[in-house]
Amino acid sequence: MNIKKVLSPFLNPYTGPIFVITLILIFILANILPNYSVENKNKQMTDKAVSIINNLKSIRSYYTQNVIKEVKKHSSIKINYDHKDKIKTIPLPATLVHDLSEIMPEKDMKIKMFSNYPFPNRKNRVLNEFEKDSLAWLINNPNKIYTKTLVNNNEKRFTVTLADTFYDPSCVKCHNSRADTPKNDWKIGDVRGVIQISMPYPKEFILSGEQTILILSIFVLLILILTIHYTVVSFKRQKDNNKIQQDLEKKVEERTLSLESSNVLLNQYKKAVDASAIFSKTNNKGIITYVNDEFIRTSQYSEEELVGNNHSIIRHPDMPDSIFEDLWKTIKDKKIWKGQIKNRAKDGSSYYVASTIVPILNYDNEIEEFLAIRLDITKVIRAQKEAQKADEAKSTFLANMSHEIRTPLNAIIGFSDILCRSKGMDAKSMKQSQIIQTSANSLLSIINDILDVSKIESGNFDIGIEETDIYLVSEHVVELFSKRAIEKNIRLIFNLDYKIPMCLLTDGVRIRQVLSNLISNAIKFTPEHGIVEINISMLEIQNNKASIRFEIKDTGIGIPKEKIDKVFQPFIQVDHKSNREYQGTGLGLSICTHIIELFNSKIHIESEIGKGTNFWFDIDFEICDDHTHTNKDYIEQVNFQVSDVQSDLYHYIKRYLNIFGTINMSSENTNDILIHSCIHKSNEKLQMLREQHKDEAILILFEYEEDIDKFTFKDNEQALALPFYASKVNDALQELQKKTKKTCDIRTNDEESSYTGKVLIAEDNMANQELISYILDSMNVNYKIESNGQEALNEYIKNKYDLVLMDINMPVLDGIGAFNSIREYEEKNYLSSTPIIALTANAIKGDKEKFLSLGMDGYLSKPINSNELKIMFDKYLIIDNINIEEEQIEEKKTITENNDIDLEKIATRIGVSTNIAKLIVNKFKKEILSDLTELKTYVEEKENTKINEKAHYIKNSCLNVALDDICDLLQKLESQENILEYKTLYDELETKINLIVGE
Repeated sequence: MNIKKVLSPFLNPYTGPIFVITLILIFILANILPNYSVENKNKQMTDKAVSIINNLKSIRSYYTQNVIKEVKKHSSIKINYDHKDKIKTIPLPATLVHDLSEIMPEKDMKIKMFSNYPFPNRKNRVLNEFEKDSLAWLINNPNKIYTKTLVNNNEKRFTVTLADTFYDPSCVKCHNSRADTPKNDWKIGDVRGVIQISMPYPKEFILSGEQTILILSIFVLLILILTIHYTVVSFKRQKDNNKIQQDLEKKVEERTLSLESSNVLLNQYKKAVDASAIFSKTNNKGIITYVNDEFIRTSQYSEEELVGNNHSIIRHPDMPDSIFEDLWKTIKDKKIWKGQIKNRAKDGSSYYVASTIVPILNYDNEIEEFLAIRLDITKVIRAQKEAQKADEAKSTFLANMSHEIRTPLNAIIGFSDILCRSKGMDAKSMKQSQIIQTSANSLLSIINDILDVSKIESGNFDIGIEETDIYLVSEHVVELFSKRAIEKNIRLIFNLDYKIPMCLLTDGVRIRQVLSNLISNAIKFTPEHGIVEINISMLEIQNNKASIRFEIKDTGIGIPKEKIDKVFQPFIQVDHKSNREYQGTGLGLSICTHIIELFNSKIHIESEIGKGTNFWFDIDFEICDDHTHTNKDYIEQVNFQVSDVQSDLYHYIKRYLNIFGTINMSSENTNDILIHSCIHKSNEKLQMLREQHKDEAILILFEYEEDIDKFTFKDNEQALALPFYASKVNDALQELQKKTKKTCDIRTNDEESSYTGKVLIAEDNMANQELISYILDSMNVNYKIESNGQEALNEYIKNKYDLVLMDINMPVLDGIGAFNSIREYEEKNYLSSTPIIALTANAIKGDKEKFLSLGMDGYLSKPINSNELKIMFDKYLIIDNINIEEEQIEEKKTITENNDIDLEKIATRIGVSTNIAKLIVNKFKKEILSDLTELKTYVEEKENTKINEKAHYIKNSCLNVALDDICDLLQKLESQENILEYKTLYDELETKINLIVGE
């Protein structure tokens, strides 16, 4: 409760004194006066009782000293308590007092005498508790008065008791000498008993004169105080009233001036509104009662045409009825309506207004009229439409840009995929091919990120959840940046927790993008011989969810504390100097932040200048399957021996060795591979190990890739440098076992898919045509390629096909037009629909849905993924299986001497299968003659620069097909300065090439 509120009546200068005095008077009447009255009545009754008792004692004293003394002279007269029953007997002094107590009291007054030692005539009397208490108290206090108020049977009585003390020696002697005395050792001053007087308690109110005067004085004083207070308050109030009146008059004057000024301002506001806004008033039925000049100007109607009409006069037919239904419902509910309306002027032209309609209410809270204020936003609407067109143009540009970039990328990724699938390459060549493929895919991801910038701005940036191998994702990223770390002599340490499930539901592309950006930054901002550490660890698995922490630590330049928050902003780097020194757009961390936020997480950062930076984030993933590393095609059951268990390199690789086999700490066991850490370029220890383990396979670990080039390795040795990860270690172990002729448990698939059926491809790009032909040839697919939609349509009408791959962007007739024409042809001729798959390099969001909604049977984005293509073939073609080993045997049988071209040499040199080598040779033969003709023209025209350039170009082609002697000849031609020698060298070159191509 508010104390101030409770005390407010007392603090009020007008009511407060009255409340206070009232409380004082109540207190006096309720407490002081009753107490005064009680005290006065008690004193009055006490005095009266004491007076009676003293009178009785005086009578007894007189009776004892004068009457008894004389009577004792007459022996015939006796003195005893039974005087009433015997003649010639007078009462004892005490008996006399007792008899007097019965006749002397006033009405309702009682006098009692009692003692602890009564005479025999009263020995049967029993004292009550009060009498006992009073007797006991007076025995100890004989000179005091004992008073008490008693209530019995609703009767209130006041009792006064006094001690009856021996003060006359004759009385003492008499009491001690009587034969019936209850006590015979009395002495002067002893209390023989008590005399008690009780009387009814008076009901009247009794005040003494002094008390009456005191109370009257208090009343007079209080009245005087009230008079003085209210006099002072009255004077102050009068003064305040005068000031208030003056202030009020001043405010009225000021308000009058303000109203006049406001009226002037309102008129100016009205002019401003009339000049800029379209204003109108209507009655509560919607009939126009007022319009301003701007309304007239914009609508082109006169005031006479508008007033008395409703706003339907300017309504545009394009406006739906629902808008106006909502408008009327809102304003009739006494609410303000806001919205955009398209109107039509008198000349039929359209204009747009942002309208605010306000209902005006009267004193009865009923609608009196409506005010409508409108702003002409025609220019804004038209600008928005132009902006929308520009945005559509931007989207078209992005789509075209994506198509143009993806078209060459399609060939890069496709051919790198072919290389990765080639047989007979060593581990290093295979890894290089995989790096090409991974880099191309990363470039593709970057292109997608560029397209995603617009998605971020529009809020359409999202993630796609699918089954993802986090091991594969992370290893590819680490491998991608290994070369950059090697170039800067940075120790790239990769720690992947093997407890992490193999299959997780997430967006692997986005995870790869974030890791790539963070690792790239770590390497970029870490000086030479620094350390970059990638840790991917399992936090917990609960309810089929894995909580995983991704951490990238470096020993780089660090970030100032005051700039840590800014690094996540787009186009921001720590400072302009670092931007110049390290390059970069500053966009990567901003995109990473958006991605991680889509995973309901946040990127954390700790950094210290000169010591390094640590980025980390935690993500919860749904587990789609609980695989482990054993599900990979890894070697198994290998026994490892370690030369130095204290080495850091051993601890980095230890977790992966445990995947592939057992680490034996004892040298007595039979070991397959010895693990040796080569630190500080120590060659002596390696030589000692070689002597001790001459016949054993040795895996030699290095910190930096460049250190490997400083050693010469034997056939039973394989080198491996940081970073270590499962697939990289597995590849090194497989290569080592190949060298040492040891077998390992590698699961292989001996069968590849082949398909029965005819496929029609519509593709205008020559590189893509060649790539698709390579892929389809490897699958033994019967196919035909056409260069535009019209040719594809004509070919489809001529021949029956089981599947059509239709590029979308083509000359003459595009893919959609060709698709519609094929469907019309099939419907017209009652043919069943042939599956048609859309091919596009745009990959803009919504393309897939658009093409499927047209009726196409599938969608493939370029660069074409052979696995996705295989899925389409599995669905629409008949599957055959071919044994790889038989195919390879047959392949070796068909390898013949092709003049001076050695297919085996080509396959070994560039790390491809002989099938691919054949394709390369065929392409060489197809193009070399036209290149040679062009070179001949330059020689005849003596164009030195062009001769050198063309010779260099042809030399590169010959290198691919291992024509070393022709390359030497072209090198001479390229570096020749004597014009006369050009013709001689060219003739020799032409002769040799004609022999090779069979011309």
